[in-house]
Amino acid sequence: MLPHLQAILKSKPHVVVFPEMFLGTVTKLSQRRILAKFYHHCEQQLAILAVKHGCCFFYSLLEAQRGKFYNTAHWMDTTGAVSWSYRKMHLFSYGGETKIYSRGHSLRPFSTPFGICGGVICYDLRFPEMMRYLAAQGVHLLFVSAQWPQSRMSHWITLIRARAIENQMFVVAANRFGTSLIVDPWGDIILELPSTKKYGYAVLDLKYLKSLRRKYPFLKEKRFFL
Repeated sequence: MLPHLQAILKSKPHVVVFPEMFLGTVTKLSQRRILAKFYHHCEQQLAILAVKHGCCFFYSLLEAQRGKFYNTAHWMDTTGAVSWSYRKMHLFSYGGETKIYSRGHSLRPFSTPFGICGGVICYDLRFPEMMRYLAAQGVHLLFVSAQWPQSRMSHWITLIRARAIENQMFVVAANRFGTSLIVDPWGDIILELPSTKKYGYAVLDLKYLKSLRRKYPFLKEKRFFL
């Protein structure tokens, strides 16, 4: 499936985060059904690896459902079950996504052994209301799967750091086309991977997040109705 995945799993990570459409994206409408079946098959292989290595996966794939196609993020737990899913709500019309995918209509956090998490896909980052909503639901760790182009890399890095700072959460952002990042709740970059590197590792200190929120209770002091 992915030649470097076995090497990643040898280090016994708790979570592996993949970029958006990590096995390939749609270039022609006629490809959608075939690619959706391919993703479904590969997801079954991921489930075997999740159980074997005791690892969780976060990823985006092409989902076919009742004649519609979605760019969908999944959280797969260590039992190999998909225990959370999210269909991309903000479709990038400039890139033609509205012609390929149907839009999702719901967003919710999910519980993990590491706490309450959330997930979004690429273009969603430009809409801070989503992350603010997740923060209000108690999320402190956000996963992002993306295909963000190199030409707008300054936006990508700025938006990730902004979402981390304003919501006091860790942001783990895997990018298929450019830099991947892990940013802490203070906005500091923990891990920065150029597109030439296939993978990297980081350890997240959730105690640091809790102490930061206690010291600086920004989220408790927000006012929505001004």
